[in-house]
Amino acid sequence: MIAEVYFIENIKIGFKFPVMNPIRMSFWISPKNPSTPAEITPLGIGFMEPGKTYMAEIAIIDRDFLKDQLHVGCEFKLGTFPVQIAQGKIMEMKK
Repeated sequence: MIAEVYFIENIKIGFKFPVMNPIRMSFWISPKNPSTPAEITPLGIGFMEPGKTYMAEIAIIDRDFLKDQLHVGCEFKLGTFPVQIAQGKIMEMKK
């Protein structure tokens, strides 16, 4: 999927920025649902920093509990569940 991703400004401590390579972390939609592993790759500019919105390609493990929830416009969170370090919105679904 292609998504807008915003890394929360106060995460500078404990996370090395700028992010220039694909990174792996947990992906979840709500705290009531389980998380799944994800790989986030920055698009275009080639790096990501906190406090800004970027386009990224996100690959996730196909999980049954996510099938009916993933769609364009769906908002999600990234981090080490339940600690959120980024949030995003799906802009395009890829097969």
